[in-house]
Amino acid sequence: MKQEENNKPTENGNVNILYFTTKCNLDCTYCYEDLGNKEKKSTSLEDLKKQVDEIIATEPIDTQTLFVLFGGEPTLEWDNVKGVVDYAYSKKQNVFFNLETNGIKFLDQTFLDDYLDFFKNKPHSLDISFDGIGNHLRQDHKGNDSTQQLLDVLHIFKELPWVNWRIRYTITKANFKDFASDVVKLGKSFGPRRIITSEDSDSFTQADYYHINKQKTVLKHLWDTDKLDIPICNIFCDNCTGCESSKANKRYYKDGQMVDSIEVKDNQGEFSHFKTKKGK
Repeated sequence: MKQEENNKPTENGNVNILYFTTKCNLDCTYCYEDLGNKEKKSTSLEDLKKQVDEIIATEPIDTQTLFVLFGGEPTLEWDNVKGVVDYAYSKKQNVFFNLETNGIKFLDQTFLDDYLDFFKNKPHSLDISFDGIGNHLRQDHKGNDSTQQLLDVLHIFKELPWVNWRIRYTITKANFKDFASDVVKLGKSFGPRRIITSEDSDSFTQADYYHINKQKTVLKHLWDTDKLDIPICNIFCDNCTGCESSKANKRYYKDGQMVDSIEVKDNQGEFSHFKTKKGK
């Protein structure tokens, strides 16, 4: 039977993305931020609360409000993360949080314990970035490969099945020819609720997409033949409907204001028929 994800956001409303900081404890070679020598800065808790107020004010009271806690690396601003979550709950009960992280801070037992205690009984999901055989591109600021650290983190969460956690996997030049078997292995080895993929599209040629589409076909076949039971988001529409067409927009809040709003098109189109397999 295909795995279904519990403790997920409802289908209605917007995806509201809050940037906590441009600081990060990794220096991935393909990072979209491309910070270079730019000043590293963080959003104040006061400004984050103003953003929460603005978001809640624009959504109907009977619509669940989804907050994505983002960076940089948001766990570097942990007090502000907790402050935002508590503040949002003080304003509205029907909220859901998604924390997106590189996972490094979970190697600190004190931090891990605080995270587990704070988010206990709070509707949320946790996304940990890991690129499998291509993870050597995710380096620290001294150029050291983070792969072993992240494997240690994944082993931690493998033993915490009550946590609603997923793997975020970027398809890059380092894994694009073999990512199908890679994500299947990750799913079987660690048991995340989902694997959410994205592409470092700026690095690919048209010829590369021959291999990428071939890998997608492999995953589609594995799903259709019940040899894959963990949804692979963004490659094909998974069975939870958690981020499908009823979401209105992705709204990005940065530097104390909304900086962009785009229509949500994630997980629509080519593989939308996968939703029909729900509950098989």
